Amino acid sequence: MGKKINEKSLSEKLSSTVAKSGALELPAEIAEFAIDRVIDEGLLKDIPFIGWIAKGLSVTSSISDRIFYKKILRFLFALEQVSKTDREDFSRKIDSNAKFKRRVGEHLLVTLEKLDILDKPVYLARCFDCFIAGDIDHEYFVDLANIIERSTVHDLRALDVPQNKRVIFRDNIAVSSGLLDLGIFTNDDGEPAMGLSLSDYSHDIRDIFLGRKPARFTKRMEIKKEGERREKDARERKSRVATRTKKIREMKNNGKTDGEIIEAFGLENEKQLHKALNPPTMYTVKLRRLKER
Repeated sequence: MGKKINEKSLSEKLSSTVAKSGALELPAEIAEFAIDRVIDEGLLKDIPFIGWIAKGLSVTSSISDRIFYKKILRFLFALEQVSKTDREDFSRKIDSNAKFKRRVGEHLLVTLEKLDILDKPVYLARCFDCFIAGDIDHEYFVDLANIIERSTVHDLRALDVPQNKRVIFRDNIAVSSGLLDLGIFTNDDGEPAMGLSLSDYSHDIRDIFLGRKPARFTKRMEIKKEGERREKDARERKSRVATRTKKIREMKNNGKTDGEIIEAFGLENEKQLHKALNPPTMYTVKLRRLKER
């Protein structure tokens, strides 16, 4: 592609522009135009925040470049569903982290350039809306973008249907794109059977298309946070036990009797004292739990 605008500059401009999504304030007459007419009639310069695209088009006559900028415009024009609060939070986030801002912009440029159908930038924008709103992180947006890039428009449209409509894919392509999982599942009779089922990506993309939070991703994040909370609690508990054991041993070394130590730490008997002096290791605890199963 013959883009003459510096790639780094372009990625940062794109990041800044998407941070203002929903605030493009398109003039009514422009909103009525098809994107081709917006480009051909030089109306881009009248749209806030995206004059840089008009500049890019002015320095190139390449068909591939015009298609590329057209995909950028379709993507930007579709970013109209983000609340002002979410948009401002996202803008502050990328403005405070130049590396993250550049990474977001560069990924969007690479992805938009690879999209083979002009309908796909709209689907990509709907997932990016979800990222701006904080419902998914950037890593998962990248995963969804890869799914959209590999999927056919037919399959993406199959997901973009009301809840009461059946999703019908072209199986062989949907499996390779990640929309369908191939494996062993439980059939209607409760028996294991080989077959296809919607992947977690499909469920989440459909939720996004229906204007909902992606339930599968949300659930995974809740499980992850719960796991992190438990790990933190375990570390703090281990630290407290180690501190108590150290203090008990210091008292023993200073000649304190078992009775005095038991009273000082509120223990009930010498058995508890022995346990406090010899706390079980994590390996011992895990082994005991395995035996209990």
